[in-house]
Amino acid sequence: MCWRSSLSPSQVVHYQHMRFSNCRRWVNQLKTTPEAFGRFDRILLDVPCSNTGVIRRKPDVRCRFSKAGLTCLGATQRELLECVAGLVKRGGSIVYSTCSLEPEENDRLIWDWLKTHPEFRLQSSRQSFPPTSGQDGAYAVLLAVR
Repeated sequence: MCWRSSLSPSQVVHYQHMRFSNCRRWVNQLKTTPEAFGRFDRILLDVPCSNTGVIRRKPDVRCRFSKAGLTCLGATQRELLECVAGLVKRGGSIVYSTCSLEPEENDRLIWDWLKTHPEFRLQSSRQSFPPTSGQDGAYAVLLAVR
């Protein structure tokens, strides 16, 4: 199962605060079998994240950021990745992206996920770091099905 049947109180508060009220409904649709959607050659998974990469444009991110929120987002990101993994055709790929600078949402999450999904390999990754790039922070990784 890709999504818990009910959200914990902290998740409900988090989603309401972050204005992701429809997130649970959308993710529940992904719980269906691949036959319901079909399988795809490529999937872009731009996950909800902490937004730490866009903090210079959205300074309120500092007020909303917390370790508990980061943990909750990481669980949601893993669940979304888990859900779409079954929807990719053999030889296909997933682009996983965030606008976060946090390893818990980026490299660390991907490497941990790959340990339990040997059918995928990391083909490439990119990270934009605002002080050096002069752009918003972002992370993207291309995960290919073997």
